[in-house]
Amino acid sequence: MSQENVEIVRRANALANAGERESVLALLDPQAEWCDLAHAPDTREVVRGIDAIRSVWQQWTIAFDEFGADVYEYIDVHPWVVCDVRWHGKGQGSGLNIDLRQADAYELQNGKIVRVVLAYPDVAAAIKAVGLAESAMSEQSTTPDLVELVGRLLDAADRRDFDAIMRSFAPDAVWEAVSLGTSFEGVAANPWLSQRLARRLR
Repeated sequence: MSQENVEIVRRANALANAGERESVLALLDPQAEWCDLAHAPDTREVVRGIDAIRSVWQQWTIAFDEFGADVYEYIDVHPWVVCDVRWHGKGQGSGLNIDLRQADAYELQNGKIVRVVLAYPDVAAAIKAVGLAESAMSEQSTTPDLVELVGRLLDAADRRDFDAIMRSFAPDAVWEAVSLGTSFEGVAANPWLSQRLARRLR
């Protein structure tokens, strides 16, 4: 799948340089996110969806007579592909040339590009950024469950519902009673914990 991702991004770049922008859009997820870290002052940094991305590209074609990207390297950082890129173009009417070297990153899922981030200063920065993004997403995947569990526990405490509180803990939970210099395992068989909670909830 990783090599397939690289080939999809390679194909997207070739189609874009050939001016076949609608074919490029067909490689994107309908809700794809496009982020340009070096966006112009009058454009948004992040847009979402095919229509919004098409609009960004149309602004580029208005601003430049010639515009393209030469990719020197495609780096697999699954599920991302990081590209070492040289963007070049000539301003519409002004003839002003642009020549930029940067790193761009493409995230893929199920054979579609779901996120594009342009204009990292270099490949190392891009790889570091997408690695941190993946780590954050992994952490976020468990956070809602923890938030929900703590929320249920606090609600039960507000209701003084001792049984609901005890059901929030695993049957083999271990409790450290520091003041007593001992520990208890299993909330159902822990009279010390039960008595203390029951007294606090009265």
